[in-house]
Amino acid sequence: MKHIEGLSRDQMILFPEALDEYISQDNPVRFINAFIDTLDLHQMGFTHTILQETGRPPYHPGDLLKLYLYGYLNRIRSSRQLERESHRNVEVMWLIQRLAPDFKTIADFRRYNREPVRQVCREFTLFCTNLELFSGELVAIDGSKFKAVNSRRKNFTKKRLKRTIQKLDEDIDRYLDEMDEADEEEPEEKKLSDEELQEKIEEMRRLRAEAEKMKKELDESGETQISLTDPDSRMMPVSGDRRTDVSYNVQVSVDEKHKLIVDHEVTNAVAQYIQRWVKPNNPSLFADAALDLTHSKTELILENAFLPQQLIVLNRQVKRPALKPHKRVLIEWCWPAGCGPGNRL
Repeated sequence: MKHIEGLSRDQMILFPEALDEYISQDNPVRFINAFIDTLDLHQMGFTHTILQETGRPPYHPGDLLKLYLYGYLNRIRSSRQLERESHRNVEVMWLIQRLAPDFKTIADFRRYNREPVRQVCREFTLFCTNLELFSGELVAIDGSKFKAVNSRRKNFTKKRLKRTIQKLDEDIDRYLDEMDEADEEEPEEKKLSDEELQEKIEEMRRLRAEAEKMKKELDESGETQISLTDPDSRMMPVSGDRRTDVSYNVQVSVDEKHKLIVDHEVTNAVAQYIQRWVKPNNPSLFADAALDLTHSKTELILENAFLPQQLIVLNRQVKRPALKPHKRVLIEWCWPAGCGPGNRL
């Protein structure tokens, strides 16, 4: 018995003449290509949809959008990795017709077309609705925490800023006392000189001024946290509240029929909140919803959305009368054993 052996690298091979022959008819890249070609990219607000008379010709936004969606479906987030895929991946070569944009072009496309990309997500939801890919009977809503670029060291709350300012004041007083002691008597052990102590005091005062500035920004903005590297990120509980990390809170609603995402929302709410309900064109499109409200402090916040007919929360059954769209709605809930006073969600 022998191992399975490959062909010799010197063997002459006749490859298909056309690149299209490498892509099967049921390959997802064919759907990406057909779907993007049906969109009005100019109306959505994509850049470079209308060419200028002078200057270097840009890439068509449709080609870059196809590359971006391909990376999304195949978990390729880095613009440098997408650049490499355009040189070696046959599917990408077919999808963008052997174009090879550099990583800076790909990154700038995502940077300057954030809102148009959101419009594409909405168009996909409407597209699936027209094809009856949504059952409209049950929608599951759950959230995940995605780690931000911001480190824990560069995230500050009011309590932490207060401790920081207090600690800096204590250090400044300590260094001042050491300077007074150095003036009064000759120390037995060699300590910092007056110049070195003065430098440390100036550094402490600079850090204290920065902490006071951040504290003032928090008071004026009404926020509870401030992140220096990634301003929109917040410190929040992750991994079942066992630890905390600087992250984003991503809420996703998925239809039961084909497990397709109906709507999503990225927020920096610290608690496990259901931030937004889906906004279908037909208010009665979704009848039921399963909400993963596993935390003790959970709140349903609606933004011009329509409540479904019934909400199913784990093993708790939510009852509610017919309601109109509201910004914020409190819903009565009860355990299977019975309802009690004050059981409000």
